[in-house]
Amino acid sequence: LQVLEDIQKWEDKAKLAISKGREDLARAALQEKRSLEEELAVVEAEPFFNRSRVRLSKLRNNSTGQGRI
Repeated sequence: LQVLEDIQKWEDKAKLAISKGREDLARAALQEKRSLEEELAVVEAEPFFNRSRVRLSKLRNNSTGQGRI
């Protein structure tokens, strides 16, 4: 996945910045890395939440008598 490559690139940039004594740039790179990791977590969790919403909707329909013949 491209996002995983981007996460690794930001980590590499942070390490390079530290090696050059640029803690400010390392912090910025790590912030970018964290942002991508958070976005990835949301995308990965989305199918779980969608399935849960479908199940919840079905349960609601069944408990209110909707969806029954």
